[in-house]
Amino acid sequence: MAVKLYTKAAEQGDADAQFNLGDMYEKGDFVPKNDVEAVKFYKKAAEQGHVKAQFNLGQMYKLGEGTQQSDVMAVD
Repeated sequence: MAVKLYTKAAEQGDADAQFNLGDMYEKGDFVPKNDVEAVKFYKKAAEQGHVKAQFNLGQMYKLGEGTQQSDVMAVD
């Protein structure tokens, strides 16, 4: 149920919902673990200035999880 509600809110541009979905996909909470989906949702939230999403996305770039490893993108 939470995934459905977060997805609907995320589609409407809600940065908190996008972050929460990214976190759920990264950890595999209530959804199958999927780092590619986590990066997708973290990016959407990060582009809106969501600080936690920016940090988590940077970590994923640093480690190459769900995306190609890039120290440049991690710092950005």
